[in-house]
Amino acid sequence: MSDLRKISEAQLANVLKPTSGQLQKRLSAEDGLALTILSGQMQRRWPNQDRAESIDEYAADWERLIQRHGAHALKDAVNALRIDPKREDFYPGPGEVAQEIERQWCAKRLERESEEREHRALQDAEYRAHLMSPDEIAWRIAHFGYDPFAQKLPTATK
Repeated sequence: MSDLRKISEAQLANVLKPTSGQLQKRLSAEDGLALTILSGQMQRRWPNQDRAESIDEYAADWERLIQRHGAHALKDAVNALRIDPKREDFYPGPGEVAQEIERQWCAKRLERESEEREHRALQDAEYRAHLMSPDEIAWRIAHFGYDPFAQKLPTATK
């Protein structure tokens, strides 16, 4: 809550002001506030870089990223860039943030797909165990005269 108090009305007005008219849809008040807080954190993290000339363009690009991916994704990406040991100590541009959002999205997608495969494999194993239970085998033999899942089919008798 103390971060919210630190935000001046000027900062909020600067982030929420219309840019070059490129954006049709404005951010919600909640997303605008999240962007303002994040911008302030980034400026404190990289204080030696003067971005006064490009901050409006950066803000417009970050607004687009929030509209496309959400404020939470933008925050997660910036936080990952802040602690990346390979990264030089420069203010990340919107393109770098977008790449990090995409990288995180792909990692989450691969994790979900892996979890789904594991879940399907578990379901398959449970189904196979059920099929080979003594009760199921006995039922198939009683109804079909043999077990169709057995490795050998019954031999025909004349």
